[in-house]
Amino acid sequence: MPFDLDDIAAGLTAKLRRRHPHVFADVQADTPEQVAANWEQLKAAEKAAKGAADGPLHGIPAGMPSLARAAKVVSRLDRAGLGDRVDAQGNAGGPGAELLGIVARLVRDGDDPDAALRARCEGAGRRRGIGLARRPAA
Repeated sequence: MPFDLDDIAAGLTAKLRRRHPHVFADVQADTPEQVAANWEQLKAAEKAAKGAADGPLHGIPAGMPSLARAAKVVSRLDRAGLGDRVDAQGNAGGPGAELLGIVARLVRDGDDPDAALRARCEGAGRRRGIGLARRPAA
């Protein structure tokens, strides 16, 4: 079934209204924490309506770059109250555990591990006069 620009706009508008009732409807959310709690409820309802598989890690692509995937796993498990699983893996010993522990600390401190590492790599290249290829501006 073909669709046109009006269909796309209508779908996006409906999604914005559905996901932001504190802006477009009568839901009261005065703090970022209230907005986040409401968001989690809305996402859970959307997943249930779609019949999506349960589990906080559902939908994280296996092919996602490892650093970004680790950050997503930490974030999702923490939100689900399962951060102890991350901690157990981070304390298991070995280089993977060390890396996961660092990623968990950065995510929990509100930092983006990928951006932090990228900045240090670029800094190392500049200090030595070696140019690193930069990502094109989005």
